[in-house]
Amino acid sequence: MLILFEWTYQYKKKLFLFAILFFSVLGFAITQANIGPAEVWNNGPYAIHFILCFVSITALFAMTILCASAVLRDSEYRMQEIIYATGITKQAYLVTRFSGLMIAGLCILLASIAGMIAGGMVKPGGPVQLLYYFQAFCLIGVPNVLFSAASLFLIANLFRSTASVYAGGILLYILYFVASLAGNSPLMAGSSPTGTEHALLYALADPFGFVPFLAQTKGWTEDEMNTLTIVPDLHFTANRICWILVSLLLLTLTYFRFSFASFTASGKEKKQIAAAAPGIPYAPVVLSAGNRKAVLLESWRLGTKSVLKSLPFLIMVLLWLFMMGMEFYQTILQGMFGMRFIPYSGEIAARLRDTHLLELLLLYYAAEISWREKQAGMQDLIDATAAPRRVLFFSKCLTMITMAGLLVTVNIAAAVIMQTTVGYTDYALGTYLSLYYYSGVPMAIFGILFLVIQRHVPNKYIGMVLSAFVLYLLLEGDNFGLKHPLWHFAAPFKMKYDALNGWGHYKTAFHWYMLMGVCIALLAAGVWRYITGIAALLVAGYIFYQTPSSDDNWGNVYREKYMRYSTLPQPVITSVKTAVELYPAEKRYTVKGTYHLLNNTAAPIPEILTGITPGVSSINISIPGATLLENDDHYKFRRFRLQRVLQPGDSIELSFSLAASTSAFTPYNPENSVQENSAYIELEKNIPYIGYAPSLGLTKEYDTEPDDSALHYSWVHYETTIGTAIDQTALTVGTLEKQWEQNGRKYFHYKTEGPIAFMFALASGKYQQQQVNGVEIYYYHGQNVPVILTAARQSLATYNRIFGPYQYKTLRIVEIPHYPGAGTAYPGIVFLKENFIFGTDLKKMDYATSVTAHEIAHQWWAYQVEPLGIAGSKVLTETLANYAEAIITEQLQGKDWLTKYHLVEHNIYISSRANKETTLKESRTESYVHYQKGSIVMQAMMAEMGSDTINAALRGLLKAHSWPGTRPATADLLSNFYAVATPSQRQLIHRWWETKFLYDLSLEEAGMKKLPSGEYEVKLQVKSNAPEERLGIALYDDTGKMVYKGYQTRIVLKEKPALAVVDPDILRLEKNREDNVKKIE
Repeated sequence: MLILFEWTYQYKKKLFLFAILFFSVLGFAITQANIGPAEVWNNGPYAIHFILCFVSITALFAMTILCASAVLRDSEYRMQEIIYATGITKQAYLVTRFSGLMIAGLCILLASIAGMIAGGMVKPGGPVQLLYYFQAFCLIGVPNVLFSAASLFLIANLFRSTASVYAGGILLYILYFVASLAGNSPLMAGSSPTGTEHALLYALADPFGFVPFLAQTKGWTEDEMNTLTIVPDLHFTANRICWILVSLLLLTLTYFRFSFASFTASGKEKKQIAAAAPGIPYAPVVLSAGNRKAVLLESWRLGTKSVLKSLPFLIMVLLWLFMMGMEFYQTILQGMFGMRFIPYSGEIAARLRDTHLLELLLLYYAAEISWREKQAGMQDLIDATAAPRRVLFFSKCLTMITMAGLLVTVNIAAAVIMQTTVGYTDYALGTYLSLYYYSGVPMAIFGILFLVIQRHVPNKYIGMVLSAFVLYLLLEGDNFGLKHPLWHFAAPFKMKYDALNGWGHYKTAFHWYMLMGVCIALLAAGVWRYITGIAALLVAGYIFYQTPSSDDNWGNVYREKYMRYSTLPQPVITSVKTAVELYPAEKRYTVKGTYHLLNNTAAPIPEILTGITPGVSSINISIPGATLLENDDHYKFRRFRLQRVLQPGDSIELSFSLAASTSAFTPYNPENSVQENSAYIELEKNIPYIGYAPSLGLTKEYDTEPDDSALHYSWVHYETTIGTAIDQTALTVGTLEKQWEQNGRKYFHYKTEGPIAFMFALASGKYQQQQVNGVEIYYYHGQNVPVILTAARQSLATYNRIFGPYQYKTLRIVEIPHYPGAGTAYPGIVFLKENFIFGTDLKKMDYATSVTAHEIAHQWWAYQVEPLGIAGSKVLTETLANYAEAIITEQLQGKDWLTKYHLVEHNIYISSRANKETTLKESRTESYVHYQKGSIVMQAMMAEMGSDTINAALRGLLKAHSWPGTRPATADLLSNFYAVATPSQRQLIHRWWETKFLYDLSLEEAGMKKLPSGEYEVKLQVKSNAPEERLGIALYDDTGKMVYKGYQTRIVLKEKPALAVVDPDILRLEKNREDNVKKIE
């Protein structure tokens, strides 16, 4: 009966009903998104377990509030003495209260499952299998709810404090984040698939089971995700059993620590109650302006003091610092491939600006500050004073602002301490101080909004839920269709920081959004309502006017309207001449140019089609004597009828002028950006195209790249003049013919020595420069320049020897602030990203050498041979560049480091595999195939066939297919490999390139005996699904020193081995490499 009463209490609460509704909607909404690859069913076993993991973690917030309101309600309503006097036993009391909390948590999960089932019917995948939902509920839901409820129940009964319960809830969140960071969970930013998540320790560390679940399903194809029942492996099973036992232990501890007697008034408290304060004579009080100010300041002082002195606040701040330290270690000191970034203040400040967990802390204290008088029974007394409510409310707003500033101070102090611990002392305090604005103001706005919500709701917990909903809406409103930045006025952008431009692209727009946020906060708080209301509307109107409208359906409509022209014969561009004017202060640029067009088809061309990307503000195009038949300004598409039909072999000129703005109110595009102190523009993407542009019609629903099977090259002669600010240097493809100053600006004239691919990016910035043996490097971070120059010279010397001569007079290397990858290559010029290359600490891991070598290799594998745009095209650029990169990496860093590098590549491939995976021969859009798999396959081929044989085949490909010959396909590359291979090697080439074969290797036995001669005989038994292949074997002694490397399974050696490894050089791709290692007994 008591449990029934407790359940009745729960389901009658509005808070509980709101949670049920919210989580049912959440379950439905999540199923409408993609869970992993696009072909994964939202009602398949993988998706169901994944979603329930996420929901059970999210439900912790609701359970924390339910625990605080239900378990502590006796003390909150001062009923504990009455209830304890009823004769109820401790066991009955605890079982009743815990059962109510547990049942409420399970109902929340069941509500989300109902939403998931409904979502699966709206967006169906496979057939609905209720068994999958039941299994996920038992395997994921019940243990997670049990652990959350047991932890919160213990905290509530030990401390009898709402604040302690919330601190405990945050602690559980942080425990999950720490476990995810330590276990390299793919859900965490900066994670790298290094395989460490298979370790039992990391699997056990995650109380919610996400890390072992993701580890077990790593490498599953989409078909496996949709059909395989989740049968927990050893690590997953151990995780579930471990945390169930921990939960039971917590409940046991609660039982033994709980005592009715501990909650009655102590002797000291009784004396304090008995010693009544002396009466104060009544005297009327008239508040003047000065008195109101004094009340305001004193209330602010008392409120701030109560927060700072509260133990939960200190605990939560310490937990935050611990979590921040973990993230600092994972993202700054331990990145992908073992990279260690130099801890620049700007890089750390950009990460500290994302303060959403701290905003949850403000959310909690907004509730505590708003309701403390009522909870203490002081509300009527406060209301009876002469202090206006508005003054008291303003004091609470000041407290929230103070908390925001204090949290920023804590972040800055922690960052400086972390920098100091790793020996970095260039603190750039100005950058950190800017966080009081870029981080503190948004937090203060959120804090005031939370106070306003609490002021207008009848219940603290409902106010907290509504505040959480508002916070989520302002941060993640895109999920609800609220995509305009105005909906996210308190956190409109993810700000980036770079050395040249500080807070960069969004800085100006951020000022306007903060002005709007402050006006809204003041309006909500009731300060100068008419003035702040009008100001908020005016600022919002200005922002709306400055922000260009987005058209999510642009690509679909473009494809539907103009794909019909894709088969019309069109001329090709044979030469390009441009004049580019960069205006960094205004964040815009203009281009004037001409194309020389040639009809290289066999058919006459009566019409020419042109267009340009939607990012260009305005465009004018003219063709001598041509009539404009169609002009679509929205899609910037034009159709011209020529005065005279362009016959085969004839040519004509096209002139154009355009203007483009990279305003702070436009989405940041690192490939088309002009900022105050730097610019990077991939110009070929932002000048007119000829004909129909299939790439503009690609969308998430239609992502099939069109084939470009033209056998002959369509390269162009290129000439340009670039004008920029007087203190900047402009760089692009071609030879610098001339530079001069004119009208307070600096100009640079470049011209290519011969035809190049239609690729001409440019950069401008306040650069320093070095030049060594034909290599020019332009930079603003100088510490890694010697290493980059060494890698560049080594790459040019090696590639000249093994592939053939470099085709340009110079090689330029340029540092740029931001880029989607680590770098990119253009004819004769390489652009490298600031933090990935110039901002990494090379003492532990030299990633700069590898990336530099890779991008320079594209001067051969992209700009000496350009592959046909058909299946397999990326192999001839990225796979072969990776092969060249590995050669330089081994030369400069050693074989051991290369092996570690390939282990990461191997794990990336395995974790990225999907049902739509193609063979390496056909890879085009599957980057993990032509990058990661291709890299390992080329290393395996070199080990089997020898580097001289491989390089000879590659030189043959370059000789036969370089410009002006015919463009190659992957079949041409394989023909060269087959021609120099033995019969057994041909079988391997076929297996590695033309199938999706995965190896299954294991070391079954590793035995050893000491021979009379004092030597050691080792016998190994290797299991393989490719028994005809020879496999590498390595033996190590107990210090980790390699004592044997070869292919034998019976080995005699003088030194005593301790460990045996199959495939030590990572030359075979397999799902599980853990059984490749065995101790020698």
